[in-house]
Amino acid sequence: MFNRHIMSHFLICAGALFLFFVFSLNESVVANASEKYEVISQTLNLRSEPSGTSDIVGQLKKGDQLVSFNEQFGWIQTYYQGEVAWVASYYLAPVQGSLDLNDNTHKDVVTIQRENSIIRSAPSINSQVIGSANIGNEFQVLHKENDWLQIRVNDAETGWIASWLTEKPASQEPNRTQTGHSNNLNGYTIVIDPGHGGRDPGAIGFKHIFEKTIVLQTANKVVAELEQRGAHVVATRNSDVTVTLDERVAIANKQQSDAVISIHYDSSLEPAANGFTTYYYSTPSLPLAESIHASNRSGLPLHDRGIKQVPFKVIRESMAPAILLELGFVSNQHDAQIIVTEQYQDQVAKSIADGIADYIN
Repeated sequence: MFNRHIMSHFLICAGALFLFFVFSLNESVVANASEKYEVISQTLNLRSEPSGTSDIVGQLKKGDQLVSFNEQFGWIQTYYQGEVAWVASYYLAPVQGSLDLNDNTHKDVVTIQRENSIIRSAPSINSQVIGSANIGNEFQVLHKENDWLQIRVNDAETGWIASWLTEKPASQEPNRTQTGHSNNLNGYTIVIDPGHGGRDPGAIGFKHIFEKTIVLQTANKVVAELEQRGAHVVATRNSDVTVTLDERVAIANKQQSDAVISIHYDSSLEPAANGFTTYYYSTPSLPLAESIHASNRSGLPLHDRGIKQVPFKVIRESMAPAILLELGFVSNQHDAQIIVTEQYQDQVAKSIADGIADYIN
């Protein structure tokens, strides 16, 4: 009985100590939130979970800095390439002058310049949407990371917003002159996205036609036609270089464009497959798709495959109305002999420009 009494007393004390230990750790969870740290080891692994046995998702080197968003049991949570990552705090040192979320003396404030600007959970267009803002809304800036701003959403929450959504265009009221001539595109910004390029050849078709090559040839003609009509045109590539899908989306969104047109040529294992197709994703993009498709239907000498809704990344994540055009099959002998010609590509350029002009005017 005596031993049992001692054991019971010991377990009670041990339990109290354990609870004290747990609560003490929990109190430190948010103690260093949004504090900036510097890596003091030669290399430091970023992991998917706060554990030395979890997956490595990246690596930092000595002198790199990061911002803490949480702390658990000696691990600090940050973001890496838009995703949550964890690092061991033992290998970090606080940076002098780190930002305190509760310090309202920080006066860096930005004003939203675009309606329905998305606020996200992390500095990435792939991260979770947690809210939105409209023109004129102001937010306190807590941290900057590349083209993203961490903002105070309210007293308890923070979020991330793309910096280009807070930048005023060169002219708030572009000179969108209406002369009665439907081809006039003065003051409008159009993004042309020639698919593939560089290490990515796209489809390789009949007689070794490389999609990336004729896509660029066609896109250059489209750019020239739109510029001739007065549009400000931005191309995601103008040479045979590799451009990732994320980079294409970022280029398009940063322009505050009026329309985004991604240009491709199609391919199929079925040699008989032929014709042109128009793809869109969001409902606001459908009028643009219908206008350009109607123009292509009347202007191009290929089979009409219709308008289809698909979640292609470049058009899915565009903030402006966006479509993707497949302008013929490189794998079809009939189409291939036509689409490589300068005459056809000139027709495409005129047809796309006419469609954009009809859509805008």
